[in-house]
Amino acid sequence: MEIAFFPRWIFGGIEDGRRRHLNYWLSAMTLAVTVPYFRLIPHVCLFQWLLGTPCPGCGVTRALAAICRLDFSSAVKANPAAFPIALLLIFQISIRPFALVSSSPRFVASIDSSSRFISLCASFSLFVVWIAKLVAR
Repeated sequence: MEIAFFPRWIFGGIEDGRRRHLNYWLSAMTLAVTVPYFRLIPHVCLFQWLLGTPCPGCGVTRALAAICRLDFSSAVKANPAAFPIALLLIFQISIRPFALVSSSPRFVASIDSSSRFISLCASFSLFVVWIAKLVAR
């Protein structure tokens, strides 16, 4: 669930590992800057429209926007799984720059490992919240 949505060619001749870290960092920064404006976009969930049940990610955008406003109760109501996702974004924004400048492969590997663990926790929490919502229906 590590978020990297910029194409490789944008980064030109940057070495593979550094390009990946830069992509994660820029993607997380882009999301962090644009999340407050997502509320202006009408809600459309194709999963819910096609299957009649909300998707695991329904409410995450509203919850992330609520977290940005420090409105934690609204975030929990929208989708509690947004908290580990917010943690992942904070991790990517604050730690990935160290991976870009580090010359220690061991340090970079520990950043990758930590990021994968937080991503796994975020994915698992999305699944658990989704199952809980389905059972509560």
